Amino acid sequence: MQALIQRARTWVGLDRAILFNLVGRVWSLLSGPVTLFLVGTRLSESEIGLFYNFFGILSLQVFLELGLGQCLVQFASHEFAHLRFRADGTLEGEASARDRLLAMARLALNWYAVLAGLLILLVGGGGHWFLSRQALGGAVWVGPWWALIVVAAFNLMTQPLWFMLEGCNQVVFVNGYRTFAQIATGLAMWTTILLGGRLAANASGMAGAVVVSLSLLLIQRRSFLRQVLGHSARGATALLREIWPFQWRMALSSASGYLIFSLFTPAITWLYGLEVGGRMGMTWQLASALSMAASAWVSTKAPRYGMLISQRRFAELDALARQVMIRVVSLGVIGAVVMVAGVAWLKAHFAFGQRFLDLPSVAFLALATVSNLVMVSQAFYLRAHKREPFVWTAVADGLLVALGVATLGRAYGPRGACLAYAIIQTALLPFSTLIFRTCRCRWHA
Repeated sequence: MQALIQRARTWVGLDRAILFNLVGRVWSLLSGPVTLFLVGTRLSESEIGLFYNFFGILSLQVFLELGLGQCLVQFASHEFAHLRFRADGTLEGEASARDRLLAMARLALNWYAVLAGLLILLVGGGGHWFLSRQALGGAVWVGPWWALIVVAAFNLMTQPLWFMLEGCNQVVFVNGYRTFAQIATGLAMWTTILLGGRLAANASGMAGAVVVSLSLLLIQRRSFLRQVLGHSARGATALLREIWPFQWRMALSSASGYLIFSLFTPAITWLYGLEVGGRMGMTWQLASALSMAASAWVSTKAPRYGMLISQRRFAELDALARQVMIRVVSLGVIGAVVMVAGVAWLKAHFAFGQRFLDLPSVAFLALATVSNLVMVSQAFYLRAHKREPFVWTAVADGLLVALGVATLGRAYGPRGACLAYAIIQTALLPFSTLIFRTCRCRWHA
């Protein structure tokens, strides 16, 4: 039996990094119903709408980051191919690679501090205007909203260190942090709701993640943090010139990602009200959990991809990427079937099942999720080359999804929006595959 389990684990490719990632995904999937139950029973209808709109508006911070996080991961992985961590937690290796990586980290810290200020000013102010215009729940949301924005700004300032550590192949540690942060977020939110904090649960959940982040960095990566803070951002101009050709493409992809992945719930809420928007949010959360769980197999391999490319070990890179894609798509298909069957069972036996959209809508989202997983696998592979050839595909995807939601969603409700999403993701798959094969052959020639 043990040998059988080991063989299954080998085929699936379940290492510690993926295990941490999956624990976080499973926690999100299991904790979601608990959060929904507490929110649904402890908050009023208008407060429920506010609860989910808070994080929807906060997602606009992608327009501030402009894809810099993924740029840091890719560029750090290429430098780390010539470095290693000492026993005391500091970097050693080629002097030029070490200096470039540390300068990049210091530059990122400085820039993210600026972004945190812009988050408070632009997203905080813009969200305040939007919420007040919708007149949801009177003024009860003002304090909790600004508390969430301030805590989110602190969280944003810690993120470049985690991106740099991920690029330095510290994937187990980074995924451990993300898992513990998700658990802390859920526990803090539940506690706040049970104690009568109501909308303050959003800010307390974010605060739980910040506490985990700072604790792990200060306790387990203090030497690396001291090394980064003690280094200057010399050569920042040259680094920016090198990063920018990749980043502007990532910026467009990230902005398009908001239209592809974060538009549905607020758009349906705008068109059909909070109740229908809530069902859209619940179903979308389920599809997102499936996507995140399956994509764990490829996201943990991004630093390894970058290191293999830096060392020009293309045969090993392709073998690894082929195995990863097979696993990602296989698990995505299995998860999609389970997702549709699970919602059907819930609808047939429990009132809770009515919290989701109808089964055709769920099936459309499941199909789109599987198609998107293929494109995600291709994107991770190509982006590891410090290039983003999918930029215009992502822009077209985002604009088409927005157009589909605005037309089919307005005409046929959530089912029309989900159908448009499935058609677009499936139709774009041949184009992304053509780009993938063309770039791979050209770049490795």
